[in-house]
Amino acid sequence: MELVQSNKVPSSFLVSGPANTGKLRFVLEFARILQCKEQRTPDCQCNSCQSYRTQMFQDVKILGPRHFLTEIDFLLKLFVYKDNDKTRVALLRVFHLLLARADHIIWEHSEVWRSKLQTNSRALFDLLVDFQQEKKLSASYLKRLRSAAEKLQKSFPESMYTVQQIRNISAWAQVSSHSNVKIIVLERAQDMSVSVENMLLKILEEGVENCIFFLTSDNPNALLPTTKSRLLHLEFPLRSSQQEMQVLEQVFTLRPEDLSKMRLPQHSVNEVLQSSAVVNDSVDLSRDAKRYLEALEKGERFQKQFIHFLQQDEKSRSLTFLICLRQELRKRLYSDSNTLVSTAWKLFEEARYRINTIHVSPKHVFESMYHTLLRYYERFFESQSTSIN
Repeated sequence: MELVQSNKVPSSFLVSGPANTGKLRFVLEFARILQCKEQRTPDCQCNSCQSYRTQMFQDVKILGPRHFLTEIDFLLKLFVYKDNDKTRVALLRVFHLLLARADHIIWEHSEVWRSKLQTNSRALFDLLVDFQQEKKLSASYLKRLRSAAEKLQKSFPESMYTVQQIRNISAWAQVSSHSNVKIIVLERAQDMSVSVENMLLKILEEGVENCIFFLTSDNPNALLPTTKSRLLHLEFPLRSSQQEMQVLEQVFTLRPEDLSKMRLPQHSVNEVLQSSAVVNDSVDLSRDAKRYLEALEKGERFQKQFIHFLQQDEKSRSLTFLICLRQELRKRLYSDSNTLVSTAWKLFEEARYRINTIHVSPKHVFESMYHTLLRYYERFFESQSTSIN
């Protein structure tokens, strides 16, 4: 914290230590503090900090190999054992971390992989609509969710680092953004080939303004000495079993007897410790989505209070709001084949693209979408009225 307040934060870090010592957790918490625009406290409610709690962050790219399925299996079993806000948000976080690996910017100019990842990431994203909205989730739904995650995990190529990816994130880092700093995380940096590492070294030497690189590694000695010389090295010690239990108690309020009842293998417990962070309740936007659609049904003019939750042009809340809109629309209109629903679905996808990819102001996107939807709603209800008469 003192480093951040001094405004003397280095532009690149190496965070090393044995597996399951919380390296990614530390990096993401550090990144949250760096991008926070207000208090920089653990319970800060600014838009940037809110986005980190479900890992739907803006201006962060995460590269590198990671086996998510062990972590997902642990959290799914925990969710069945103890369905509460903490386990739900923890699951949501790991799914979003998996989706982040398929980010289209990372895979730019890799058309075969990009197309495959885009298809499978969209399938997982769509399934998460119900996850965030439904109070009770069936076993069959959780099975489909796990299957979609596995399909996406298996879509990644064997080599998760390429020279082109380093070029892609370098170009992205130099584009202006809403955040005061961009964050690039390279997990298991020791898996980079020499050519990839040399490309990264060139970027580190030249420097990228308002961008901080975090490399994590279980084996820092595998990195080139010239690369290591450019990084501030932070070493994490191996956790004791008592410390691991403290993490599980803090994050999930789990006790040793709970682990025994769940009959979890130790490796799955260790896996989830790698990225676990304290989770807070996610913001419920379903009421705002309901108000938005009710106004459309009544033919009301657009009002700013329809999107009052957007205190700033903040991405993660906007994307969650789109999910809520889809769910609410599904409740109100039973046929997925009618023109209004199919049009709304296309507009929601377009809105997601404009906010997430080309960084259009969410306020502008939702107001523009409202006016377009209003015309379709008027036609829809006119046709309904005519058919009844």
